[in-house]
Amino acid sequence: MMLIKNGSFGLQRNMNQANERLEKSMGKLSSGKRITSAAVDASGLAMSEKLRALQRGSRQALQNVQDAQSLVQTADAAMQEITDVVQRIRELTIQAMNGTNTDTESGHSSPDTLIIQNEVDELKKNLRDIVHNTEFNTHKVLTNTTPGEYGTAARSVSVNRSAQTVQSSGNALTGINTVESEPKKYAWTERVQSDSAVINDSVSFVPQKAKVTTVLDHKPQWSADGRNIIFQSSRDDGTYSVRADGSTEPVAAESSMTTAASRKIAGDYRLQNAGSSLYLQKQSGGNWSTAATYSNFNAIDGLQGYNFAPGTDPQGDISFAFSDTDGNISKVVIGKNGHISSPVTVIPNTDKLNLPPIYNTLSIGGTPDLYRMNEQNASLIVHKVTDGGSQRLLYWDGTGSPPDSGYYTVNGDKITFHRDAILGFDPNSEDDAQDYYTVDYVRGSGEPFHTESIPGSAQLYNVHGEEGPGSLQIRVGNRTVTKEQFLSERPADAESTTGVYIDQTTGRAEFYGDLRPAFNETVSIHYIPDSDADRTVQTYVLPDEIDTYNLDSNDSSLPKSLAVYVGSRKLSYDEVDGYTYDPATRRISIRGNGRPDMLNGELLRIEHIKDTSQTTKEVYGIELKGIKPEVFNLGQADAPNSIRVFRGNEEIDYSATDGFQYNVATNTIELFGNSRPNVGDQYTVHYVAVEQEPNKLDDRLEIKLSGTPELYDADSPGYPSTLRVAIGGRTISYDETKQDGFYYNKQTNTIEVYGNSRPDANDQSISNPHISVTFVTEAGTTNLYNNSYDIQIPAGGTSYGIEEGSDAPKGLKVFQGLNEVPYDAENGYTFNADTRTVSLHGSFRPSATSPAGSFKIFSVPETALSRSVPAGSTVHKVFVSGTEIQPAEDENGDGYVVEQGIVRLVGNARPNAVYNQINYAVDVLHTEPLTMELPVHPLLTDDNSYCDHETGTAMPDAELVPDSQTIRLNGQALSHDQYEISGGRITLVNNKVQLYSGSNTLSADYQIRQGIHYEDNSYTFQVGGNSGNSKVLNIASFDNMLVDMSAVCVRTAEHAEKGLKIIDRSMNFILGELGNVGAAENSLEHIAANLRVGEESMMAALSRIEDVDVAKELMNSTKLQMLTQVGQTLAGHDKQRHEAVLGLLR
Repeated sequence: MMLIKNGSFGLQRNMNQANERLEKSMGKLSSGKRITSAAVDASGLAMSEKLRALQRGSRQALQNVQDAQSLVQTADAAMQEITDVVQRIRELTIQAMNGTNTDTESGHSSPDTLIIQNEVDELKKNLRDIVHNTEFNTHKVLTNTTPGEYGTAARSVSVNRSAQTVQSSGNALTGINTVESEPKKYAWTERVQSDSAVINDSVSFVPQKAKVTTVLDHKPQWSADGRNIIFQSSRDDGTYSVRADGSTEPVAAESSMTTAASRKIAGDYRLQNAGSSLYLQKQSGGNWSTAATYSNFNAIDGLQGYNFAPGTDPQGDISFAFSDTDGNISKVVIGKNGHISSPVTVIPNTDKLNLPPIYNTLSIGGTPDLYRMNEQNASLIVHKVTDGGSQRLLYWDGTGSPPDSGYYTVNGDKITFHRDAILGFDPNSEDDAQDYYTVDYVRGSGEPFHTESIPGSAQLYNVHGEEGPGSLQIRVGNRTVTKEQFLSERPADAESTTGVYIDQTTGRAEFYGDLRPAFNETVSIHYIPDSDADRTVQTYVLPDEIDTYNLDSNDSSLPKSLAVYVGSRKLSYDEVDGYTYDPATRRISIRGNGRPDMLNGELLRIEHIKDTSQTTKEVYGIELKGIKPEVFNLGQADAPNSIRVFRGNEEIDYSATDGFQYNVATNTIELFGNSRPNVGDQYTVHYVAVEQEPNKLDDRLEIKLSGTPELYDADSPGYPSTLRVAIGGRTISYDETKQDGFYYNKQTNTIEVYGNSRPDANDQSISNPHISVTFVTEAGTTNLYNNSYDIQIPAGGTSYGIEEGSDAPKGLKVFQGLNEVPYDAENGYTFNADTRTVSLHGSFRPSATSPAGSFKIFSVPETALSRSVPAGSTVHKVFVSGTEIQPAEDENGDGYVVEQGIVRLVGNARPNAVYNQINYAVDVLHTEPLTMELPVHPLLTDDNSYCDHETGTAMPDAELVPDSQTIRLNGQALSHDQYEISGGRITLVNNKVQLYSGSNTLSADYQIRQGIHYEDNSYTFQVGGNSGNSKVLNIASFDNMLVDMSAVCVRTAEHAEKGLKIIDRSMNFILGELGNVGAAENSLEHIAANLRVGEESMMAALSRIEDVDVAKELMNSTKLQMLTQVGQTLAGHDKQRHEAVLGLLR
């Protein structure tokens, strides 16, 4: 029986307990776990956590196994691919072993086995790529280049090292005194002479020639495969093809034969045409140059007349075809070595038409005259040229019956051939494609007479047989038309009349009768060209202006500037039968019988003296094109004249009536009276002029100096010792009074010459008419007026010891002649090292009479005091001028010191400056770096040395065996403290070995080692949830296989047989590793399955321990909820009861 205590505190305690139990029950239901804390079931919780650790470890182990499977599958797939590549190499090797192949020993330029070898090489590269690039999570699963086993070999090496002498030298830094001489030209000459012109002209009309054919093979194209040339033929407008090598006759092109695209450029070559020339050009460095020219190109075809083959032939050569002027197709081959063959025709000589061409009419490009046809001197002849020779064809004019044999007719510029005159009818011709016609004719209009145009500039007078000079000379072949043959009117009968009629209206010459030119005669017309449209008056325009003095006078003693000659006749100034001159137009007009007679070969010759000056037409002017002359003493007989004029050897007086004057404004010599020139005269003007003269009209001759003289003291009076002036070899005295001599103007830097010291314009007594100014100069930015002469020497010189005693070596010395100048600031020299300036003082200063170079400075170059030696070398000995120099203790000693690879002389070991000694040198004996490399070339085995192809590309690197070396110098073994070794380099310790001048031999005996087997790649897989649950997989390094496969060579059958053994060994290696990874893959699959089962079992055990019994717990939870509700109800009743009792008490 349930006992319910109804005390207030009891009710509350029961309610709290029920709530606590309800909260725990709800926690189990909400989590689904029976054990929600260690307090519920401590032993059960411990067991469940252990099971959970094992379960999660198994789950991760399963993932590990799956990752391991992926790695193994990656290796498996790569090995499968390697197997395929090796199988292909094996196939190629077996193919190379077949005796039907050509190999490298058979002498073929491209043997079969070499082609197979190339594919094998590519496959070997694929093997290396697969092995070295197969990765899983950055693991190289197939490659491992860590040697697992070594092979050793002995090696020897020897080198020669020399001790050498090096030199540092330099030329002495020098300086000299300078004296400048400025020769100024003062004698100038201007000459005037006549100009002459012969006036005549001619025009020639040459008969025409043509080579034509009705059988033309042209417009070549190539078949798509490049074996045939497809072309068009004018014989029947058909399309034909012929073998590109010319081995077959042309046949009609099949409709199924495709042509290659037009190709004008092939590689570095291209084709271009210009007219009848075809150019083969080659490209080099972006520029095209002509490699060959073909002048027999058929220009009618244009761009369709040439094409390159679509590709190269089996020999690698390039070909192109073009249509030639003979109606054939020519082919040229460009060898792969650049050789260009001569054109070869591809249509055989046996090419026969077998049918007449559909075209028998040709255009010759011009209309021929038709007279004397079928005669020897006909205006047109046609020859048919075949293999049987050349045959002249008959002409038929369409009247009467046509000839029985072959003939031709003419219609304008077209010729039509009939019967056996047609190409293809000749039974004796074996090559109709080469047959052609030659046409020789006189171009005309088809009339029975011949006409030619006379140039519009030709004069036409007395051309109808009139008396007097005739204006034309006409030649037909080697015949000259006589005066009687010039017809006065056009004849009615062209055949019976022989002559030439000149139509002055149309300007045409008409040839009749026997004077009509034959097919081989040239017509030439000689004439005097005219300058205007009036063909009755012969005119000529002078190219220059002339003066008109005395032109209209017939007095032959007077000078004239114009003379006109016709043949041997000199014409007079006459408006009827002579010449006139118009100054406004510069036109000469010749009339009447004064005109040239071209029938007798008279030519027109004009002589004139041009006048381009600004003088009037009555005054002749000679422009002085040079500088303006000095103007002094003109016309004075006893003084030097600055201008003199000569006509030939006759001197012209200075006169305004019958002599010359000088026009300063126009710089012109003006001639007057009989001093004016006559045609044929030569005038010479001599004048004195100095360039840059500021004033030509003053009383002095001024010579502007480009250099500035050294005066030492600019304010000292008297004759300056640093200046000398000579004119024409005469020394001019210095004259401060400026009367007769020279004076130096310091302000303008000018020499001024006065009086009779000035030169004459015609001083012929001297060979070199110059004014020479000689003066002392100083180079550089020196002070001209500091009372010393300064010479600056170039940089790089030395000046040590100049202020010390005579026994000390001096780096700088100054000489006057052979005598040494003392170091003295009053009467000697001083030296400023900052400006590198030597200053001469006192009597040692040079004058104008001191030649340049009479003072010389010599400074020892800095380069002769030191010498660098190569890095790592050791200095043994130092020499100066053959004397050995000892090492110095420091900078203050006497000898040499070495600092940072620089050998430097110090103290009294430095050289002494010597007069005229140019070269100074220091010699250093040193040794080159005494090092030697120890080569570690890979070892070769029988497998990888039987063939020289790609040997060792996959072999491991070799290395030096430690402490295996024996080092010798000149045959003597060295101890370990005498050399150092770093890597593969031996370096001798210089101060512990004995060296000799010249060659020293350094040798070594040592051993190398090389890995001959690579270590495996080892992988440990964690395949369980506890320690110790692991699996190890070893994959052999496939670099071992690459070492073998790299040596496979199939150049010969013997090599291939050896290579097959290597391939089979490699295949066994691959198959073994495939079995290894296959077994590992199967094992991992079983492990994965087991892990899945174990995980399921542990999940079930965990569920039994941890999971709550939901139904049971729900019942318990319901009970607790009911108890809680009852407790709450009773508590409410209890509270009401208490309140009721308390109410009664109130």
